[in-house]
Amino acid sequence: MNKFDISGYLFVYGLLHPRFANPYSKLVTETSTFLDDGFTNGCLYEINGHPGLTLSKNANNKVFGSVWKINRPAILTKLDRFEGIGEGFEEPYEYRREIIPVQMKSRKLHCWAYLYNWTVRDEQLIPSGNYLDYIKK
Repeated sequence: MNKFDISGYLFVYGLLHPRFANPYSKLVTETSTFLDDGFTNGCLYEINGHPGLTLSKNANNKVFGSVWKINRPAILTKLDRFEGIGEGFEEPYEYRREIIPVQMKSRKLHCWAYLYNWTVRDEQLIPSGNYLDYIKK
């Protein structure tokens, strides 16, 4: 597997998802190609009006989202700014971009994802792992 195979994909589970009308979700749809819905092993939390994903080794903990093939890698720099990562932001950053395994119906890919980087001790767990369903309720 070459580097592009590993990092040429993006997993979105929250505000970057196309169902949210904002400039950054639009940027994802304009610079990437939708592949399929998928999930990763993790826990999802409500963090002041937006979701935060933490990874989990427990196979019962799943976070659901969608997988996008990145057609223009420069998108990641813009998304990093949206997520508060990089120059001008105080460390430790609230989110970090990391390559994680994501299972789709037909295959598993390693995708970039934005993981919550601060403590979740006082945050509300979203048991379904699905932010889109959570905000509908």
